[in-house]
Amino acid sequence: MEFAKTKRGTLLVASLATALLVGGGVAFAYWTTTGSGTGSAAAGDSSPVDVTQTNTVTGLYPGGPAQDIDLNIDNSNDADQYLAKVTVSVSSTSNAGCTAADFTVTDATIGAEVPSGSTNAYAGSDTGASIKMNNAATSQDACKNATINLAFNAS
Repeated sequence: MEFAKTKRGTLLVASLATALLVGGGVAFAYWTTTGSGTGSAAAGDSSPVDVTQTNTVTGLYPGGPAQDIDLNIDNSNDADQYLAKVTVSVSSTSNAGCTAADFTVTDATIGAEVPSGSTNAYAGSDTGASIKMNNAATSQDACKNATINLAFNAS
């Protein structure tokens, strides 16, 4: 305590106290402010899916039973996409005189989100996709051994 009673000691203690107060005040000082800004984000887009037939339909004949058309739906989008149905149509046949009117096709009902990726199988027995040859009142010999080409339209 003798040290604090001397002039030099008092000056040193006062200097230390001032330094602590000033230094401590800087550590706890701050400015208040306001501000604003802007930003943006972008939503993705849908992309077309690729529909392919995965089974072989053979043995169609006039008045015969409908046969399932199994499909694979390749969704190349990064996200799942909702697909209501796949419309099936006869686009052409390999034989002249054999026409789309000789066949009845049934659309595939999907009614679900198709996962992103290429292995999305949909069986005709589950979706309803099928083809059958109609039984016309006239000769349908033009359809013997014909290849029936199908088109798929996903929506």
